[in-house]
Order: sequence, then C-alpha cells, then structure tokens
Amino acid sequence: MSSNIMSELKFTKPCPEEDYRFHDATGNFLCVVPTARRCFDLCQKYDCTEWYYMSFIPSGSNEIKRYHRCRCFPEYRMCFYNPVPRRFRDFD
Repeated sequence: MSSNIMSELKFTKPCPEEDYRFHDATGNFLCVVPTARRCFDLCQKYDCTEWYYMSFIPSGSNEIKRYHRCRCFPEYRMCFYNPVPRRFRDFD
C-alpha cells in the first residue's frame, strides 16, 4: 500500500445503490454518506461496532451532512464520520 494512498482517494456523491463503495485498503466508503446513522450502519457490516469517542456527531444522528465520509478501522472496531476536504471530493 502506498504511503500516499489517502491523498490518492477521491470521494463521490452518495451512492446507496453501490452500498457506498467500501475501499478495503483504507476502510473508507468512497461515496460520501449523508448521515451518521447510515455511516454507523455501514460500519457495523464490517465489524466496526464502536463509534469514535471524540466525534461531535452522535452515531444515531439523521442530520444530513453533504460532505462527510465514513471510515471503518476493523483492527480497532472503530467507526469514524468526518468532513471530506474539497480537494478529496469530485463534486461541490
């Protein structure tokens, strides 16, 4: 795996029809995920059953976030939900 693999990723608009495209090498869902609740549901499919304790957004939130990504770290069973910087998105 390249040390710059994260900088090579591009996140797209939500794609529920593709189950948000899980990227095995990084644990990222490559389509932005509109809510924290949906993110946590996705993470649980990959055994990430813990919500990151420093997240400002509760795991059950249904508030729409247009530019947030979801990431699962199976080694720690941890799920993350945070904004995607513009340079890593292929949309505005």
